[in-house]
Amino acid sequence: WKEGPIINYEIRYMLILLGAIINQKPVQTSRRYVNWEKVLSVSDYQNVINLVYLGILGLEKEISEACGEEFYQKYKKELLLYESYQKAEEVILWQLEKHGIDALLLSDTSVRELYPLPEMASFGQIEILVDKKNLAQIYRLMRDMDYEQKENRTGSGILFIRTPGIQVTIYDEILSDNRELKRFF
Repeated sequence: WKEGPIINYEIRYMLILLGAIINQKPVQTSRRYVNWEKVLSVSDYQNVINLVYLGILGLEKEISEACGEEFYQKYKKELLLYESYQKAEEVILWQLEKHGIDALLLSDTSVRELYPLPEMASFGQIEILVDKKNLAQIYRLMRDMDYEQKENRTGSGILFIRTPGIQVTIYDEILSDNRELKRFF
């Protein structure tokens, strides 16, 4: 007998809900009481609130009005933030091109196109790979566009943040141990 981590019912139900949404299957209603505030908290922490919100549509009678409204507001904020990311990405790419800086997008807003429903995608940051020799120019460009450099807790890349929460990470080397890949970057 080996004991593993205990997953409470709310998290288990959230995983079932996510599985149904991702696989585009009907969502089963819960047979037990679900603490939706806990589901909201965990889904927000795990950055899957947009998927969970899509999953709870139609289950409104089981969710308190206040909790349902909080789900909706966080979902709406995620959609609006995505639009801000699109505009920021467009401006950054335009600035890079204008200043003759070669760049490779590692993570961008086009990821939404990979999902069956664009609203299913969660987007956390724009990631760009540039040549080391362009870093000083990148610092100036980002500062001129009102980005503030922050400590990057992951330890790699240079993190810039701008209101309303847009994060851009600039890398000057590829994050890979593959020597063949590093030879080209």
